[in-house]
Amino acid sequence: MIICLPAEGNTENSLVSSSFGRCPYYAFYDTETDRFEIVPNPAANAMGGAGIQAAQFIVNKGAKVVLTVNMGPNSGEVLTAAGVKIITGVTGTLRNAVERYKKGDFAAREGEKVVFSEPKHEHSHTQGETVSSAEINVEEEIENLKEAVKVLSERTKKLLERLEKLEK
Repeated sequence: MIICLPAEGNTENSLVSSSFGRCPYYAFYDTETDRFEIVPNPAANAMGGAGIQAAQFIVNKGAKVVLTVNMGPNSGEVLTAAGVKIITGVTGTLRNAVERYKKGDFAAREGEKVVFSEPKHEHSHTQGETVSSAEINVEEEIENLKEAVKVLSERTKKLLERLEKLEK
């Protein structure tokens, strides 16, 4: 089975990216071989529709599960329609996230709502998976959240630099 994670870098020790459609890389972990294939996100610089393009790329690569911090509704709809399970709220390194998944920290619970960022409509998405805070070790989650804050801070800095350049 192939598990996909948005990644900040191109090693298994890279952090799960807080950006889904515009993350720099996608990591595809094969449970059969215990190996990662980490590839650049072909939709990272798309003018529009990056999430949809990225989701279709992930479907085409054969992923059956996506582990991510969050995801927009358009990406979620593409993945859900293709039968890909979506688990949000996942932070930490790629390797750590996969190991937590393999241990069952993200147990499948059919029928629970996936919370997409910036929802654009009101009906529930019922084919995905979510993670309850009770399933995650508190100390580990604190560390993961600290890592996520670091990633977000770095990404915010880069976005502000881009904005400054464009405004000049």
